[in-house]
Formats: sequence, structure tokens, C-alpha cells
Amino acid sequence: MMRESHLRSVIKSVSWRLFGTFVTMFVTWMVTRQINLALYVGLFEFFAKVGFFYLHERLWGAIRFGVISHMPSALSQSPSIATRRALLSRITSLLNKVLRAYRAPFLIARPSTIRQSVLVSQTTITGLQTELSQCQTERAEAQAELSRYQVFFGKFPAVDPAKQGPDFPSVVVVSMPKSGTIYTTQLLSKGLGYAVYPLLTAIPSVESFKMFEGGGVLAAQHLHGCLPVLERLKKYVKKWIVQIRDPRAVVLSMVHHIDYYVQTDQLYNIEDWFTIRDELDKYLTCSLSEKVDWAIKSVLPNVVDWLERWLSAIDPQKYDILLTTFDELADDEEAFVRKVLHFYGMPADHFSASSLARDMATTHFRAGKKDEWCSVFSLQQIEACNRAIGPSILKRFGWDALGQRAEEPRVPQAVLVVE
Repeated sequence: MMRESHLRSVIKSVSWRLFGTFVTMFVTWMVTRQINLALYVGLFEFFAKVGFFYLHERLWGAIRFGVISHMPSALSQSPSIATRRALLSRITSLLNKVLRAYRAPFLIARPSTIRQSVLVSQTTITGLQTELSQCQTERAEAQAELSRYQVFFGKFPAVDPAKQGPDFPSVVVVSMPKSGTIYTTQLLSKGLGYAVYPLLTAIPSVESFKMFEGGGVLAAQHLHGCLPVLERLKKYVKKWIVQIRDPRAVVLSMVHHIDYYVQTDQLYNIEDWFTIRDELDKYLTCSLSEKVDWAIKSVLPNVVDWLERWLSAIDPQKYDILLTTFDELADDEEAFVRKVLHFYGMPADHFSASSLARDMATTHFRAGKKDEWCSVFSLQQIEACNRAIGPSILKRFGWDALGQRAEEPRVPQAVLVVE
């Protein structure tokens, strides 16, 4: 017979897609080295292309080009309309069963449903292309970040076999920007004798987190408080530290650090804030007060968002997280270390105290003053910061709405309290 049955076309569609999906997943994995992304791409392209291949087969079945038939004319007559409808009903039912079995987000039933499914597939493909582009960008950023870490730590040491096992759990410090990240890393890594393994992006890969399973590894990074990071930390690290700082102090610290990076030709540390040189040149001509205004608009919203995300992860107590502050580190370093050791269940003799320089060149530790911002910011700038942070966070951590302003008398509290 020269014409294929509908059932044969369906079976060929499915078998072809199974093979094609495997090839797609394999190629995706080879390019990205992310098995989750490969499975995600394979799942969605499978259902999208099965339908299109079936339509492709039926279209060619309706075209007489290249078909040679020796059947009697009586046998080659088209089936009746009723027969066609019965076959179409069977095909639709079969496809629906297959799609339900795989929990597909759409069902093949009517042309309108097919069009809707095509739109969904196109949106998914666009999203995957964007995600792939982001992965490639993150890979480039990771290489740049690696060179930054090497400035402070040199070549990353191998994990000490004597520091592995359940008695030496890996330590991860998720730190707010300008909350002593570099200083904390050097303090704990030298004291514990741990290898420093940098998590080079805000959302590290699964492979990065697997480095912490055996113990004896430390990392401190401004990780994003999203679900993938939380679940990967929970699976591979078990417990971790979140270190925060008064966002108003972060704003002032960022301003001073930007000036320092420019003076010492470390522009790679500020490329995220100034995408073109003209923006940086304009910033450098500003007064200190104008630079603070810029940081309140450009830096503070990101810092507050970071803080709110991590607080929303901490409050339900679903994860084993120790919340520390920069003030604890700056005021009493020994008490800070004891708190960390107690959290990880490590005895005091696991830590060998060492002296670290509190300076910009080696540890990025500038001044560490708790309320320096309140003597630099104007009342209007303090109000803007308080509005961005919100009264609930200020009250939760005991961050005074005005700080310790010695030069100016306090105005009535009602003027500054954010409702």
C-alpha cells in the first residue's frame, strides 16, 4: 500500500522524537554541562515536536508528488468522511493519553489548542535561550571573579585530607556586600586551616556545591537567596552563615570603596555599577554628599532586596542558618569565632587564632565604625535610607533611625519614622 495509516504516522512520530530528544539533551549537556537544563530542554521540545512531526507526515501524505500506485482505482478511493472522523478521533484520543501520561501542559484536541500549545512552546524556547545566554554570561563573569579572588588568596590550595570528614564540616558564609566578606574569609580559613573554594556566581551550579560535601572547604560570597541556592546549600552544605550589616553603613562603605578602587586602579571591582567610563568619570566629579545620593538610589535598593530575601528564608526556620552581623565581627572577633564554632559543633581547638591586618589593601577592612554614616549623611539622606529599609527591619535589628548624631540636635521622631 502506498498510503501510510494514521497509526503508523503516530508511532513513527513518537519513535523519531524519542531519538531526537536524546540527541538534543546530549548536545545541550555537552554545551552547558548542566544536566538539569538538558532535561528541561528535552522535556519541552519532545512534546512540541511530536505534534509538528505528525502534521508534517499528514501533509506529505496528502501530496501526490513522487507516489506511484498500482492499486485498482476502486481500492485507491479516499475513505468516507465518517471513516476519517473516526480515525481522527482515535488519533486525538491516543495523543491525549500519551500527553497525560507525561503530565504535559497541553492536550492535542482542537486547532485552537494546538495554536495555544505552539505559543507556549515558543515562549518556552525563548526562555531557554535567555537562560542559556545568562549561563554563558555567568561563565564569563566567573572567570573574571576567579582572578579577583586570586588577588587576595593566590593559588587556591588543595583540600587538606586531615581536615575532611564529619568533624570538619565545610563552612559557607553568605554575606551582604561590604559586610566584611574578605576579612571573614581570611579569618576563618586561616584559623581552621580550610581550603578556600570561591562560589563564583550569585547562583552557583550543583557541581560547585558538591565541593563542600567532604568537609574542609570554606567559601564566603554574596549568594542570591533564591530557591535553587537554598536547596543546593541544604543538600550539600547542610548549614551555613548569613552575615548582614546596617544597609546605611553599606552605602557609605560602598562610596569609600569605589574611591579606593579608582585610586588603586582596581576598576574591575566596580564594573557592575558603571557600565561605561563616562558614568564613572561623572561620578568622580561629585562631592561626597552627591556620591551618597547616587549610592542611595543605585546600591541601597539591591542591598535591601538581598536582605529581605534572606530574612524570608531564615524566618520559617526551614533551613539551618546562623545569622551574624558585621558589628559582632568588628566589636569582638573572638566572640564571633566562638559563635561560628558552636554553630558547626566544632571544638575550640579546631581554630588557631592569627592576627589579620584591618586595612583596605589586604582584607578590604576600611574603618568598621558602627554609626559613621550618621555623621556623614544629611537628615534627608537618612530619611531616604529609612524609607527604603523599612521600620520593621530597623526595629528588628535595633538599628537606630537616626544613629548617634552628635553635631545636630534630634528632630521630633515623628518626622523621621517611616510608617
